[in-house]
Amino acid sequence: MTSVNHALRVLRKDPVFTAVAICSMAMGIGATSAMFSFADAILLRPLPVAEPGRVVAINTAKSAPFGINTMVSYPDYVDLRDHNRSFDGLVAASYARFGFSPDPSTLPA
Repeated sequence: MTSVNHALRVLRKDPVFTAVAICSMAMGIGATSAMFSFADAILLRPLPVAEPGRVVAINTAKSAPFGINTMVSYPDYVDLRDHNRSFDGLVAASYARFGFSPDPSTLPA
């Protein structure tokens, strides 16, 4: 108990240091909690479908891996959705990249 008493005496002597230490710990714990909550919701929980092991991604023949830069027209999607005999259902999704630059001339065309 002597080390705990010593720590409390030191913290009592310098209230500014004590406040900064408590605020730093609170921000660190809060940031860690927020990051874990995000990872838990996105990465650790299973997909909200009946059989997540049967979920697949469909891309066009010219598309890059993992659906990046995939361009499928709406009529192609409707055709795939309405005339497939392999899937129980089909859902369309879109990816978009956003950026910021204070100088508009530096943005890619």
